[in-house]
Amino acid sequence: MDRYDPDLWTDEFIFSISPARPTFRAICFYDYRSNVEAYPKWQAWMREKRPRLLVIWGKYDLSFDPGEPETLPQGCAER
Repeated sequence: MDRYDPDLWTDEFIFSISPARPTFRAICFYDYRSNVEAYPKWQAWMREKRPRLLVIWGKYDLSFDPGEPETLPQGCAER
């Protein structure tokens, strides 16, 4: 797949309304530790491959530091 399919949100929606949602969220939250451990590998890949990147960031998203989006272009293709 060369492009992001905008209809993929429906997959996430199905998980969000499923009776298994609490279990699914617990599994994702627990597995997030492996995601953090993989950051150096992802960052190295981004520096090497310099992919085109579209970042959509919620201004009031408390999950991330507001300064983080500014660091992303450093490892991606030129704007």
